[in-house]
Amino acid sequence: MIIWSDNFSVNASALRAAKAAGVDPSKVEAVTKDSMTFYRFPLPAAPSEREKAKRADSSLDKVAAMLRRPGGATAAEIIEVTGWQPHSMRGAISGKISKRLAEGEVIAHWRGRDASGYAIIDRGHGSAAT
Repeated sequence: MIIWSDNFSVNASALRAAKAAGVDPSKVEAVTKDSMTFYRFPLPAAPSEREKAKRADSSLDKVAAMLRRPGGATAAEIIEVTGWQPHSMRGAISGKISKRLAEGEVIAHWRGRDASGYAIIDRGHGSAAT
């Protein structure tokens, strides 16, 4: 895809725009039309689903893996690994992570004398494979 714009009156502006769009500055091309100079450059392709899936090292994925361990994870462990504040950790677990659960999985919360924690458990209510 090519962007045509008359907003770029100098080459430096076009280079900045290309850099902001994630385009190699060497791909910027000057075109003169009706005594006006335009700059064009190809837009980078949108990330594919495969590239989006590569982010397996995100904090949410780390927390989900911790919660799937036998015994789950304590709140202190999650906070230490992610660097989140306690309210952010609770929000991530009740919001984003709970929406990623497979059918039949639930998040269990437990409290002990000195700590509290969470675990993802399988209730076994998933549909049977046919």
